[in-house]
Amino acid sequence: MAKEALTMRRGNLRWVRQLLAHKRTAKAFRRRQEATVLEAMGLTSKGLGTVQMGWDKGPAFSNGICRKLHAVLTLLIKWNRLQPTLVLLLVVGGTDIPALSQTARQELEAAIALWNQTYSHVALCRGVVEYGSIATGFERQRIFSEMVEPQNVWMLSGEVSQPETLRLQRASDYPELVQSEEYRVYVDQVRSFVDQASLWFLVEWELPNDICVQTLVIADVQRVLYNSILSEAFYIENRSLTCLHAEARNFLGYGWKVGEVIVELKAICDTDTGCLINCAHGCIAWTSIGVVERNRCSVISTQDCCILNYDIVVRGGLWVRIFGVPIGIGSTFSANGSCVSCCRCRSRVPTPVPVPRKT
Repeated sequence: MAKEALTMRRGNLRWVRQLLAHKRTAKAFRRRQEATVLEAMGLTSKGLGTVQMGWDKGPAFSNGICRKLHAVLTLLIKWNRLQPTLVLLLVVGGTDIPALSQTARQELEAAIALWNQTYSHVALCRGVVEYGSIATGFERQRIFSEMVEPQNVWMLSGEVSQPETLRLQRASDYPELVQSEEYRVYVDQVRSFVDQASLWFLVEWELPNDICVQTLVIADVQRVLYNSILSEAFYIENRSLTCLHAEARNFLGYGWKVGEVIVELKAICDTDTGCLINCAHGCIAWTSIGVVERNRCSVISTQDCCILNYDIVVRGGLWVRIFGVPIGIGSTFSANGSCVSCCRCRSRVPTPVPVPRKT
């Protein structure tokens, strides 16, 4: 009996030692994973060196860091070691940004939130990953050179009314655009913004293929001045009118209006007989961040009705025509269709009302 009791006690002790060793191993593993997160975010001395090396080596090296960090964060959330809100705070830049007013900070945060709400299927904005001040002429020139470098000029491209066509593209994909007068005008516009700026921010975007790209945001103390993606892209808000009313809104400035398309039609009827007298119509299209490529409207009157056909194309961003074909990067809004306005003539049997169309 004594021998059996001694054997059982030894077995229990062996099991306890294995359990403790397992716990120590698991704890050490979790600490290594958490240290990897801190290192990847540049919150350790080694991590700061890695981030700086990624900055020096360029996008290809930084994309690898982004993918590894994303994988580690996903695992830690799965293991309930980090709450998703904390991860968002760390990655999107929850640290206080010095010298930036509350107004400008809120504007940048609102722009990022609005982008993710509208176009996260195109690219998820993960927020500010690095920032600094523009205190010298050398630093100002460096920021300007990086912002206008064609491989760093990313913009939202595609038809905004067809979300499946949207994607981020960069100017370097179109050599004809980079060599054009339109691009030189764009460079001058960016220079004017950089001349006013006192702060810069590096914002990170995650594309659907898990590739991360980074773009520069410049600001003064009171407001955000420019970013090639947030400043040049727009989204559409539709208003109800007799025919068409679409507003193009930007992501900076809490969605300020940067363009508009208004198509109106009204049949002018005789007050006594109710018969058609005239067709009043208007076709307005404008944008402050691009060009109105096409604005065609035509009116046809029948016995009792007015029919208006419209074909409108508004482009934002950078475009150049090669043999009549638009080539470039930027958001596009296209609208074509027809609308109808009729009178009720009491002196005769009214004709059938045409059916309007929209695409």
